Amino acid sequence: MFRSVIYFILVVFSFSILFVSCSKEEEATEPNVSQNDGNNDGGGTLITGCMDEAACNFNPQATEADNSCDYSCYGCTDEIALNYDSNSEIDDGSCVYPIDVILNTWNVSSDCDGLILGFVAPDEMSVQAGDNQGDLIFDLGFITLNGTLSSAGLIVIPGQDPIGLGTTVSGSGVVLDENNASVFLTVTTILGSENCTLTLTL
Repeated sequence: MFRSVIYFILVVFSFSILFVSCSKEEEATEPNVSQNDGNNDGGGTLITGCMDEAACNFNPQATEADNSCDYSCYGCTDEIALNYDSNSEIDDGSCVYPIDVILNTWNVSSDCDGLILGFVAPDEMSVQAGDNQGDLIFDLGFITLNGTLSSAGLIVIPGQDPIGLGTTVSGSGVVLDENNASVFLTVTTILGSENCTLTLTL
């Protein structure tokens, strides 16, 4: 009888040790979710992403920055600007307008079908602001012409006699982009008329 009791105690004791050992082993292998996993708050799930609120892909749920921030949604959103970007969603103040570009000193390449402008067409032309908004003064060196510029970049040079000899000069043009424009001039004299295309570059 005494042996049976001793044997039973040994069996129970062995099972107890085995149970405690297994429990400790499970605790050692189970991940500790309360450890700092990058959230800087001592717990929670790690979520990587863009943490810059100014970025297009800002992720308010992100807990760790991953250098993925994208700013491509910024640009010029004004359709009448020369550098309008249809893919931009947020205006960043970078818009460039025709009036900002036209007021400059331009390199000129001319293509004329007559001798008057063909002989005197300049290699350089400066464009200055007139008295009123949108008014322009084209200084070709040998003559100056008055014109206007629309918000869309269209140039109009109404008929005028810049040298006072009954010679009428008129024209039109357009600001193409931030570095290019073109002006088409017509000169009318008692001998007839001729046309000249001026290609302007910066």
